[in-house]
Amino acid sequence: EQAVVERLAEEILSERHLSIEYDRRRQELQQALGLFRKGMVSLAGESKAWLYSGGLFLKTPTADAQQMLKDDLAKVNAEIVKCHDRIRNKTIELEQTERGANSARIKGLELQAVSRDEMGELVNHPTRRQ
Repeated sequence: EQAVVERLAEEILSERHLSIEYDRRRQELQQALGLFRKGMVSLAGESKAWLYSGGLFLKTPTADAQQMLKDDLAKVNAEIVKCHDRIRNKTIELEQTERGANSARIKGLELQAVSRDEMGELVNHPTRRQ
């Protein structure tokens, strides 16, 4: 049992480190997209922007570069969600291993966050308008 607990704890830690790396990447992408929104990317009215990708500098149309960054951001966000789900599942498994399947903590770990769409529905629900 101790070996299982240690393996799960190690997997949780490695997933957390991966999540931190994805979050750093997300912040970089958001900063780059912010520069596009502020119009600070092109020089002297150029219609192309330089991107560094995979060890290469690429000069691409600004709209294409911005779309590539948005696509990358969507992929990174999806990976972060998957990583958090794996962390939650492994944490539940660790809790079950340590304290048993009927642990009260497990119920709290199984909660899912409210999505932006669900929150919008709750805020704009007809019963809330008075």
